[in-house]
Amino acid sequence: MQRPKTTKNPDKSTGFTLIELMIVVAIIAIVGSFAGSMYTSQVKKAYRADAKSALVQLAGEMERYRTENNTYADAALAGGTGTVIFTATAPVQSNTPIYNLTLSDLGANTYTLTATPISGARMDGDGVYTLAHTGATTYSGTVDDDWK
Repeated sequence: MQRPKTTKNPDKSTGFTLIELMIVVAIIAIVGSFAGSMYTSQVKKAYRADAKSALVQLAGEMERYRTENNTYADAALAGGTGTVIFTATAPVQSNTPIYNLTLSDLGANTYTLTATPISGARMDGDGVYTLAHTGATTYSGTVDDDWK
């Protein structure tokens, strides 16, 4: 005995319609835009944390210098130039300069360390962070509270 042949309904099509495909593409675009901005925000937070960490480390070096010399007045950053470039390493970039670290307002009992974003770098326009000899921090910029 033979099995009867089954015929497909010619009016019923299979696959995706153009509208369904466009809805999926729109959903992917929306999710992607959120993910991209969140990633950028996290990278900037990491760079800010690295800059703050470098300033605190330099403050420790300044305190060590004062302990040995009883003054901050003659201190200088590495290389003797008064400015050292802080480099932060991202997974896709290696040793890209992000902030200039500077030492200013040197006196017998005072100093100010400053982290300024390098023009044209990823953090350009982020604002300037300062750390004084008293431990007081200031931020001059329009970014969120990541510096505080």
